[in-house]
Amino acid sequence: MCWGKRDTKLSLPINSSLSQADLRTHTTSVCSSTFTKNPLWLNGEAQDVSGARQTASFRELKILERNLEDANPSLPKLSEYCVHAVAGATSRLQQDLRPPLLASEP
Repeated sequence: MCWGKRDTKLSLPINSSLSQADLRTHTTSVCSSTFTKNPLWLNGEAQDVSGARQTASFRELKILERNLEDANPSLPKLSEYCVHAVAGATSRLQQDLRPPLLASEP
C-alpha cells in the first residue's frame, strides 16, 4: 500500500516497499476412510467449500494422488478418501492448524 508520493514525477512512494518474502501460508491436509466430507479451515475458521474454485481444488488434489497411485499400484488408494485441509499464515501455525486436524468430523 502506498501512503503518498515522495516524488510524483518518478512515482516514488513516501515509504520504502514492504517485503512480501514472509507473506505465505502453510497448508496441511489429511485423508481418512472415515471422513465423509472435504472441509477446509483457513486461519482457524471453517470455510464454505461448495464453490466451483474450492471444489476444483479438492478434485485436483485427488487427481494428483491418483496419478501417483497409477504409477505405483502398491500405494494405498488415498484418492478415494475425503480430505481435511487446514491453511493459515505461517505466523499462526501453532494456534490454528493443530486443533481442526485433530477434531472429529462435524
